[in-house]
Formats: sequence, structure tokens, C-alpha cells
Amino acid sequence: MAWMNSCHFAIRIEEPDGEKLPSHLNLLARGLKLNDIRCLLCSYRVESLNHTLFSCEIALEIWSMVRIWVDIPIPFFENWLEWLSWHQGWTGSSRQKMRLYAIVATLSWILWRYRNAFLFDPGKMKKQELYDLIRLYSYNWCKDRGKDCISWTDWLIKPL
Repeated sequence: MAWMNSCHFAIRIEEPDGEKLPSHLNLLARGLKLNDIRCLLCSYRVESLNHTLFSCEIALEIWSMVRIWVDIPIPFFENWLEWLSWHQGWTGSSRQKMRLYAIVATLSWILWRYRNAFLFDPGKMKKQELYDLIRLYSYNWCKDRGKDCISWTDWLIKPL
């Protein structure tokens, strides 16, 4: 288990076999009987944390928008460990790395929130809002940290 701290928040990254969030796959592994373990968002594959954050149709769509926005060639990942390994080896400046980490952490948080809203409060979050929420929340986290003085307009144009 690893912890990454950035922008006044921490994201807990679990080993693939120690995943703790209540995805359908984890609930099934804990002995809960479910009628359907397919992804709530795409109904295509078994719902796991990695699927929800990296390979679900909606995740792929959001990742694609973020790749265009940040304007760097981010590869595709299967899980958090692959993302972290790539991020640690990426040659951006420390400020760029912090901003990119905040963006990806926000992307993950928003996708998980969307999944939960889809399950518990359908209609509360709209798919069209996800990208804008990622840009807004990641900006606020970086700005509120106190060390990053980028304007909202500049953030929207070139966050890194």
C-alpha cells in the first residue's frame, strides 16, 4: 500500500489484490451475493476499481479529454501502479508533476463519485459534467495549496 500526498489531499493506492473500495468484484470476493457484477457504467466488463478508473468506456473517454487538455503523450494504463510508475519516470518539472498528479487524482475521484451517484442517486451527476468537474476541482486543489499561482484562464488553456 502506498500513499501519495499532493495538493492537501491523499490518495490511497492499493495493491491490485488488496483493493478496498466496494467494487462489484470486491463485494463478490467478500462473499456478498450480487445479481450482476458487470460495470454499472458500461455493462461490458466485471466492475473492479481498475476497470472503473482505467478501462471502462467512460473512463477512456475522460482520459482522452484529459490527454488533449494537458497536451502531453500520456500512455494508457491498466491500474494505479502502472500510472504511478509512469508518473515517477515522467520528465516534467516538479510543478508539472504535482499538477498532473492532482489532475489524475481528481479524475479518479470524480469517476468513482460518478459511479456511486449512478448507483445510489441516478441523475445526480451527468456524464457531460465530469470533464469540467475534473478541471475545476484539480485547479482548486492546486491553487489552494498556496504555492501555485496559475490563473483559471491559464489553467484551462495549459494546466502543465
